[in-house]
Amino acid sequence: MQVTDRAIFRPGVIYVPPSNHHLLVNRTEVAAVFGPRENRSRPSIDTLFRSAAAYNGTRVIAILLTGYLNDGVNGLAAVKQCGGVAMVQSPQEADAPDLPENAIRQVDVDQVLTLEQVAAEIRRIAGAPVDQPVVNVPEEIMEEVKFSEHQVPDLDRMDALGDRTPYTCPECGGTLWNVKGRDPAGHYVCHTGHSFTIESFLSGQAEVIENSLWAAVRYLQERANVLKKLSTDARTRGKESTTADFEQRMDEMKKHALIIRRFIMSGIFSAADTPKPAATG
Repeated sequence: MQVTDRAIFRPGVIYVPPSNHHLLVNRTEVAAVFGPRENRSRPSIDTLFRSAAAYNGTRVIAILLTGYLNDGVNGLAAVKQCGGVAMVQSPQEADAPDLPENAIRQVDVDQVLTLEQVAAEIRRIAGAPVDQPVVNVPEEIMEEVKFSEHQVPDLDRMDALGDRTPYTCPECGGTLWNVKGRDPAGHYVCHTGHSFTIESFLSGQAEVIENSLWAAVRYLQERANVLKKLSTDARTRGKESTTADFEQRMDEMKKHALIIRRFIMSGIFSAADTPKPAATG
């Protein structure tokens, strides 16, 4: 069932958000919201898992399957912190093992299973009694859930959530805070609510830099075209020294544009150049 706004939980129903919306859950409802991107994604697995953990605690079963990078890893950690069950598909079986491997590396997952085993384990756990949902949700988890619910905290609460960094958000340019008690490599949140792991932050930075460099190429080429017109006009008026000056500057613009273009085309900003976290343990 696609959720366009809010819906009451019903047994036996699978809920999905519309395109470009997060899916949030509380104790009785599921909601589709147009919230800040997390890990440059909307919908985000982290957003869904975190809201489920905050409101439902031990009643949550979270499963990460095949995928790239690490959207979902921090959400899986939140599920564990709130007493839920965290499962991961076996990387050996996954088409894209990056996400399962990152989850296993960073979260004390309960089980690593094949898809067939996952289905059987869900049936087993769902049929067993569970404790009441935890009440004492870690502050940093609830604050990030509020972000997703459009409740923007003030700067004092942001400072309590984490440490201010000298880095800026690739999405909006705001200051980033490194959230306490999360990924040792860094989990960054801006005041607007955009959220990043270190990998998605570097990926976002690369895109911003690439876009800025392409803009520089465009402006240099436009400047060269204007200088060419000025050169032609000066030659028509018989001003040879001015013509030569315009042509020299035009050649410089073309040269700089070519250098930047070659730098971009070298592939330095490709996804393959985004570093993966080092293995631990």
